[in-house]
Amino acid sequence: MFADLETRGRRRSTVMRALLAERGPAFHPGGSDPEIRMVQAIVAAGLPTPAQQHRVQVDGRTYRLDAAIVPYRVGFEYEGFEFHTSRTAFDHRYERDRLLKRARWLIVYVTARTSEDQLVRDARFALESRGYPGPPVLPLAPTM
Repeated sequence: MFADLETRGRRRSTVMRALLAERGPAFHPGGSDPEIRMVQAIVAAGLPTPAQQHRVQVDGRTYRLDAAIVPYRVGFEYEGFEFHTSRTAFDHRYERDRLLKRARWLIVYVTARTSEDQLVRDARFALESRGYPGPPVLPLAPTM
């Protein structure tokens, strides 16, 4: 994420760099409140923490996924209706999806009408279809 902010002459970048380093390489605050809530629901369900605003390069093009569980190539996209109403947006989305599929990415789409339960079910299904063994199961405490 720091690469997105870094420019010449920016003061106090060492402070920003240190704060971002504490968050880890997968941290990104997300592009919108719905995207952040989407990631929070996935994490609350015990699934792997997605990297936010993950960049994927395919055929020399770079696409940014709202969130991605990279080891399983499962991406998450929050779709807002207002951003996909033009012909150009429609064509771009189709081309992007086609190339991401060719690169073996499985995308879970989420809208304002997607319930948290449905998101978690879809995320779990996508991950399991990619070999995710499920959340770790803790052993039961011995009984006396």
